[in-house]
Amino acid sequence: MCRIKKMISALTASALSLTMCSSVLSAIAVGETAKPLFSSECENLELSDGATVATKVYNDEYPGFTGDGFVWVTSGGTMSFTVDAPETGMYRLVSRSLMYLGNEGEIREGSVSVERADGTSWSKTGKIPRTSDWNDYSFGDIKLTKGENTITFGGGWGYCLYDSV
Repeated sequence: MCRIKKMISALTASALSLTMCSSVLSAIAVGETAKPLFSSECENLELSDGATVATKVYNDEYPGFTGDGFVWVTSGGTMSFTVDAPETGMYRLVSRSLMYLGNEGEIREGSVSVERADGTSWSKTGKIPRTSDWNDYSFGDIKLTKGENTITFGGGWGYCLYDSV
């Protein structure tokens, strides 16, 4: 009798695990194909305190950007935008970026912060690898609350080139 209970428990656990995996995979597939909540060339965002639109940095060219240029965020410079979230939830924040400082493969910091519609805030320092070409860099999933949320890149030692978000 004890063996039968153990077998039934094991089968139930297996079925639940398969159901959960299926749900997670479905959620991932839906999330990846969903239309972005916000998308923009960075030169169209609000820039302040030393963030500038550029096509070169110190006469060095960084080909492959889209639009009219990229935003060069230096020192205390910031780049921000406001997004109207239709509901409170987790949203993936991705920027097409190029970290130009350091040696190939070294990691530098880039910061991002969120002022949420409900008055709370959040910030993160992302580890962006030095590369010689433009890449999509994910700051991960961030919580936005229903309504207008302001997302800001930079504001520290986050020297980075941003092409689009």
